[in-house]
Amino acid sequence: MIGTQAVPAIVRASASSGPSSLQVTGLPEGSATPLGRHVIAVLSRCGVDVTGALIIDVRPPRTEAGAGLDLAVALALLVANGTIGQDRLADVVAAGGLASDGGLEPIDDMDAVAIQAAARGLLLFCPDGQAEAAAAAGHGHVIGAQGLAAVVAYLSDQQFLPPWQQGDGVAPPRWGGLAERAAPAIRPVMLPVSADGIIQPPAPASAAVASPVFPGTGPQGHRNRMREKVLIRGTDALADYELLEMLLFLAFARGDTKPLAKRMINAFGSYAGVLSASPEALLATPGVNDHAATAIAVVRASAERLARAGVADLPVLNNWDRLMAYLNVTMAHAPVEQLRVLFLDTRNRLIADEVQARGTVNHTPVYPREVVRRALELHATALILVHNHPSGDPTPSQDDIAMTQEVRVAAGAMSIVLHDHVIIGKGSWCSLKKERLL
Repeated sequence: MIGTQAVPAIVRASASSGPSSLQVTGLPEGSATPLGRHVIAVLSRCGVDVTGALIIDVRPPRTEAGAGLDLAVALALLVANGTIGQDRLADVVAAGGLASDGGLEPIDDMDAVAIQAAARGLLLFCPDGQAEAAAAAGHGHVIGAQGLAAVVAYLSDQQFLPPWQQGDGVAPPRWGGLAERAAPAIRPVMLPVSADGIIQPPAPASAAVASPVFPGTGPQGHRNRMREKVLIRGTDALADYELLEMLLFLAFARGDTKPLAKRMINAFGSYAGVLSASPEALLATPGVNDHAATAIAVVRASAERLARAGVADLPVLNNWDRLMAYLNVTMAHAPVEQLRVLFLDTRNRLIADEVQARGTVNHTPVYPREVVRRALELHATALILVHNHPSGDPTPSQDDIAMTQEVRVAAGAMSIVLHDHVIIGKGSWCSLKKERLL
């Protein structure tokens, strides 16, 4: 801090094999070595041994060392020994003290730190108890964590932590397993060092680079590469999890959404399963917030309307393949059974497509009287019944056949024709008319 302003500090670390030693530069003599030793001791208690010839450098030099540097020093050492990729910290500000057990401790003037992070468009990691104040003072790109373990898990794609304003209170896991993820041997990080042993900052790419903003290949750089991939190679070049990852960009302005995308696909079985999931089911997934659930709902609705455009104003019976494509989009991956009724006019064009009933995973209650009443309201002269089997097998059951006959009789009494009853599975369908069951 200089007055009331937080001044950015860049912490670099190198580790090389050889006798254990520690050199800390850029901090006052009386606080430099104790700070370094404290962080190394915390890492050791957490199961990560950072040994060898260690150099920690803080630039610009500090006139005093506060506890706010603990977290940054720890992350720099974990980059030096290979636990975290250096590119993951390119767009990150880390501020917080370290307790002896690896927990994050609050620091003074966190709001000033948040303002500086916001001005540079960077992601701020801080103790969870200060996340609310930091988000209010700076911007929404603040992640509060209970301990160093949660920060490392996020940066190593082991756990997704949403920005504070999009859902706080995420409980990080215990440290477990970080030692196994660390490199077994010290991996040197080559940084320019002056004759007196002080690590030098890298030269700017050009003289025009005078801003303290340090762009890199972190989350924002990854997002730019993903966008370029789509524009150059098209969406066919993306895996399912990458499509979902990019969709989540709409919900999370910054940060790595890949771990959350993969976890959602695992939870719902497929990308299509994610898009078909209800908002309630989505919000029950850790890391998914209102913004993410809304974005997914909008994409699902857009896909349904695009598919429906292929059958609008056309005779449905003469465009069967388009109709099946539309029904597969709207129903194939629904988690419970639903009965849709397609109401047609005298030229068999679609008047309305309505969900008449929803049920369980293997049953939907159907009331023929209600189906016929709605057909009369819409002045429909023909119907097509459609329902889905969440199991994926479209084979009709005896109950399906009996229900079809009941609707056919009730509709026929009002001179309304039941053209067909189609059962949608996952990637397949069955027509009762083609099977001569109607």
